[in-house]
Amino acid sequence: MASVSFPITSVVAGFMAIFIMVLNVQFSMRQIQLGDDVFKDMTDGAGDDKLNRRRIAFMSAAFNIPFSIILLGLIEVNGATRVQVLILAAILILCRILHSIGCYYQTLPYIRSLAFVIQFAYYTVCGVWLMFGVYYLL
Repeated sequence: MASVSFPITSVVAGFMAIFIMVLNVQFSMRQIQLGDDVFKDMTDGAGDDKLNRRRIAFMSAAFNIPFSIILLGLIEVNGATRVQVLILAAILILCRILHSIGCYYQTLPYIRSLAFVIQFAYYTVCGVWLMFGVYYLL
């Protein structure tokens, strides 16, 4: 039985696991710093801009990273070249880091917008690549 290997996707998934853990710890630490204020208000940010920004960075990563890694793995296993997979992996890492920077710093909203565009392009490229890859197999 042949084994399927995802070396690039595995490295990216490992990096992203650590990345999302760091975002989660920063979000949790801010909640701890605010203390009881977070639980008295029970709104998403308890009126704290810093907490809101950390929540947005973490929740966006938690939403986008798993699907992005699945797409990368599917592309890697379905015949993309190593260079193609490495480029997509670099794009994924870049957009997630840029998005977090854009969330953390109110003075850099254009970086967050750039990250959105890069993420949407990543999804589009992966989706089109996978659909055409399957189309030619039919």
